[in-house]
Amino acid sequence: MAKRQKFVGYVSIPFGIKHRDDFTELYKKAIFASTALVASGEPSNVCLFREDEEEPTHLYEARHYRRLERFGRASVKPERRLRDEIQRHIILADFVIADISHLNPNVMLEVGFAQAIDKRIIYVTHTPDQFPSNLGDLKRRYDYNTRDLFTLKRNLWHKISEVIEEVKHEDLLEKEHGGTIEYFRERKKAALEDKFAKAQNVIQILTTNLMTVSAVYLVSILTAISNAKKDGRKLKVTILTSDPTNPFIEARANQLIENLDGYRGELEGSLKAIAAKLQREPHCKILTYREFPVQLWHRIDGTIYIGAPSLIRRSRDNCVFAVSVDIPGIKETFLDHFAELEKRARVYAPEKHRRVKPMSTGGDAAGEKKEASKAKKQKFDSNSRK
Repeated sequence: MAKRQKFVGYVSIPFGIKHRDDFTELYKKAIFASTALVASGEPSNVCLFREDEEEPTHLYEARHYRRLERFGRASVKPERRLRDEIQRHIILADFVIADISHLNPNVMLEVGFAQAIDKRIIYVTHTPDQFPSNLGDLKRRYDYNTRDLFTLKRNLWHKISEVIEEVKHEDLLEKEHGGTIEYFRERKKAALEDKFAKAQNVIQILTTNLMTVSAVYLVSILTAISNAKKDGRKLKVTILTSDPTNPFIEARANQLIENLDGYRGELEGSLKAIAAKLQREPHCKILTYREFPVQLWHRIDGTIYIGAPSLIRRSRDNCVFAVSVDIPGIKETFLDHFAELEKRARVYAPEKHRRVKPMSTGGDAAGEKKEASKAKKQKFDSNSRK
């Protein structure tokens, strides 16, 4: 069964009693309650919230966070200023519901920002004579009666349903045209440490060398794991990296003009640092492969940040492209590749003495099986001679 899309609506409305109208009661009984008017037995996939309520971060998907990046807000801390927090909520939301009764100044300020970024707005009011003529979007306007909140609730749900269909259509067109691909001049410009800390469901890393991960991203990954535990979420972390004994490592060390033993020691050290912090976490896997590395990327929830290895030591300074996992071709190119490599990889187990094994024609599994069989036969012959 396909996962249902989640839609988030930000409600801009006065608080408490203004002009003898109880807007808090109106919000709870009509606006917030409108999402309950769905087919019998079917849970609503729409969440509404206003500024004094907890932000529904668990419902945000890749498309929501792409909006923050589009407007340069991905690295802005939401708690810095109330204005920044409100603007962040509006950017993330799929649509805005604005009660402009009495033209409340704070509501109108939020409406102006939402219009500036082309956000879909549903207007409701019980003072239609005050409705500004240049607000536009009249098809999404509803004039209500404060003595008939049920009718407001019912008609508002119809407006929300129409907006959601528009959002779905827009997302479909974006996917059909290759989606949105973001460019960062270098990896640090992508602010991955901040993004790792905010990961909700999935972290996947595919790289030859974990040095940057252990030195820069590990604290952020641990923060995301801690937050997931507090929220009761399951955050799956899978790290795929080269085994330090990988026979291809010698070629890579030569490319980097590095001493082979020193380079292997660097790989082993970063692996041990990661394992010391993550191996005991229930949903974390650290896997090593003994094959030629062909991809380099970091996945955080619905976005993959794709880099490229270099012949010199500057991979971490190369440009990065951010793509959504639901863009056509991404699954086959990246996710399927990761899944196949994961099947052939081994769980990392630190050993005091690791011996470099030559590659066998039958692959690692066949070679290990052959070695085990040979050792068993030698033990049997030894016992027979006794």
